[in-house]
Amino acid sequence: MFKDKNSQYNLAAKNEDGFIVSEGRSYEEGFEKLSSPNLNGKLSDSVSIKNNTLHIYTYFEATRSSSSTEYIFRYQNNRFELIGLEVNTDGASGGYIENSNYSFNFSTKKLKKYISREDISAEEKPKEEKNEKDIDVENKYILDTMKENTLEEILTEYIYKYYN
Repeated sequence: MFKDKNSQYNLAAKNEDGFIVSEGRSYEEGFEKLSSPNLNGKLSDSVSIKNNTLHIYTYFEATRSSSSTEYIFRYQNNRFELIGLEVNTDGASGGYIENSNYSFNFSTKKLKKYISREDISAEEKPKEEKNEKDIDVENKYILDTMKENTLEEILTEYIYKYYN
């Protein structure tokens, strides 16, 4: 909602394509749901405006893993366009703990990757991998048309393409 010159509110964007799934469906199908960034249960913190950008935070927790995503939209071209994305995953498997972070900047066409992998049976520092790549941004992701699987499409399009 935006406030116009006459102090009237106008709807600026509306998503009816299932971009944000219900809590029940999140648990049933493994999708992220709205959550506060600090996981304090306050859903009002899951959507915020910072530096004239709209931030939406989602989270999913499984038995031995979790994932969180922060979507960053800017209102431009008369719509909310995705300009940034922060994707974090944590997991434990086979004696290892792994943390992955992918930071997308669709405006500057940059993708940063950080991975930390720790062998919990060894007394060594975690192995870390960091790098940054230029990406060829072909698609615009618009809030109104994003779907529940848009995150997976983005990860497939960019992470698997540039890091495999």
